[in-house]
Amino acid sequence: MYKPIKHSLQMNTPALYYSCTTEQIHGREQKKYSEVGSLVKGLFKEKSGSEVVINGVKVITKGISFICWYDPKIKQDGKLDIYGNLYEIKNAENVELRNMFLLCTLEYIGAGA
Repeated sequence: MYKPIKHSLQMNTPALYYSCTTEQIHGREQKKYSEVGSLVKGLFKEKSGSEVVINGVKVITKGISFICWYDPKIKQDGKLDIYGNLYEIKNAENVELRNMFLLCTLEYIGAGA
């Protein structure tokens, strides 16, 4: 059985989850996020980071993993607000389909390095 950490007390990083809905506006899909976030606590680990120049602007990208207790409301297109930074959920994996842990791969994109 997968156990990412020894004790569940290490899942102490608070995050606000904002769900995503899509609408068709003038024939285009537009993403809209909920205004009120639900509280999620988990384990936050930074995996990678890089600086990339896109259209003459230096951009910082970070790859992050976030492990929390399983919540069926957390989906792939949502966003997590961790300490004031917004992270986009790229992948949300129900570990071993046991509905116990949720492993999220997050991405942070910030400009002006």
